[in-house]
Amino acid sequence: MQTVKLTIPSQPEYVTTLRLVTASLARGMNFDYEAVEDLRVCVSELVNYLLPFNEKLKVIFEEEKDCMKIRIKAEMKDEKSSAAQMSRMILESLMDEVSRGKDGIYLVKHR
Repeated sequence: MQTVKLTIPSQPEYVTTLRLVTASLARGMNFDYEAVEDLRVCVSELVNYLLPFNEKLKVIFEEEKDCMKIRIKAEMKDEKSSAAQMSRMILESLMDEVSRGKDGIYLVKHR
C-alpha cells in the first residue's frame, strides 16, 4: 500500500492540481476511464464545497490492492444546506463508500 499526501490552499485554482493528482494515481492503479472520471468529479465536487470553510485542505490518498481510499481532512459546516445535500448525493452515486469522520470525509472507490 502506498500513501500520497497533498495539502492545498483553499483557492479554486488548486482544484485542477488535485484533479490531476487524483487521475494520475487512479491510472497508475489501472482504474478504467469511467472510474478515473468518477474519482476526479468526486474530489473536485467535495473540495469545491469545502473551500469556503477551510484555510487549507489535506488530502490523503491510500492505494490498496483493490481500491483507492481518499481522506479529505477539513472542517464541514452547514451540512443541511441544499449544496451540501447535492454534493453528498453526487458522491454517493459515484463512489463505493462515503463516510464522515471526526476529521473529514472518507471516500472509497473499488476497481
